[in-house]
Amino acid sequence: MSLPNEAVATEIEVQSGSRITLSQPEEQPTQLIEALSDLFKQYKPVRRAFWVMAQDNSLDEAPNLLIGLELSGEQTDNELNMLIQTAGEVACTYLNEDESVDFCLLDEKEGGISHYLIQHTQPFYQRRLGSWLRDTIPVINKE
Repeated sequence: MSLPNEAVATEIEVQSGSRITLSQPEEQPTQLIEALSDLFKQYKPVRRAFWVMAQDNSLDEAPNLLIGLELSGEQTDNELNMLIQTAGEVACTYLNEDESVDFCLLDEKEGGISHYLIQHTQPFYQRRLGSWLRDTIPVINKE
């Protein structure tokens, strides 16, 4: 997703033997993280979200922001597409024109990027147990 305010979801398959460098950015995109965290609070299936910079060493391009989503339960393709498209639109509003963001779904049982993000980085978003329920029940102060 590379055009600001115009998110386009496409699936990319990384060729076997490709070398991708994953790194933590020196500066955290605070506004982007806050906006995505606010969005993910609205989507009950999003358990955790991680971010990293990913660069394909075979291409002479700037690294992309890669956001890994760990979901609970089963989602339809339509639900996943809606979530990723909405998150992409939110992210694009906080990125420069030459920056882009990619999303991937994480699975604790898999290796590769899933293993790296889950085991070697900290999530920028993590749903608290019961937080979805707390956010849906109005709080009434009785004095």
